[in-house]
Amino acid sequence: MTMRSLVFLVIAAAAASPAFAQVPDKSGYSDRLEALRAYKVRPVSDDLPGRFTTGTTNREQLAGVHAAIDYLAQVGELYGQPAASDLRSCLAAGYAAMKGYEDRLTQRLIDGLLTIRGVRVLGITDPANFSRRVSTVSFVAAGVSAQEIASSLSRDGIQVWDGHNYALEIYRKLGLLPVGGVRIGPVHYNTIEEVDRTVERVEEVIRR
Repeated sequence: MTMRSLVFLVIAAAAASPAFAQVPDKSGYSDRLEALRAYKVRPVSDDLPGRFTTGTTNREQLAGVHAAIDYLAQVGELYGQPAASDLRSCLAAGYAAMKGYEDRLTQRLIDGLLTIRGVRVLGITDPANFSRRVSTVSFVAAGVSAQEIASSLSRDGIQVWDGHNYALEIYRKLGLLPVGGVRIGPVHYNTIEEVDRTVERVEEVIRR
């Protein structure tokens, strides 16, 4: 497998954390990038893609990106149905396999949360519309703060988030600021048993 058809740009993320953006190295993209002004120090070349990279390339992160791509492709090979043996096909199969499995986790989580009195799941809950959502599930509970739920779960080794999670406008429109909600993010390496345990623990926290 080869990544010669990909160009990676270093971008700034939240709290100045480094991240990478992928740009296909195809006709048309280079012209668009050439038209963009790069805010850089003068010694940096104007050639692509280096013009968007200030200073020494983060080689450790690039190695991590490479490993992540290999991992996603391997998921496609082992658990998906790639249309061919090339990298693109394996990646597509990997994403499809993860989406299918995560949808099952999401439905299990949402169904379990909706059985708890006082819990309101935010966002799409109908499995027929799961193509429009990811596996991250947010909820609020009447009479119990999001922080209390998250702290209690943390003591049991269940890591979730509480607050607005940068979605200030959504939580404002929902009338849930400043407290926000609880956010649970099951992914493809989690299990149904872990989801069930989380739901059980949430119910215990709310009912006590």
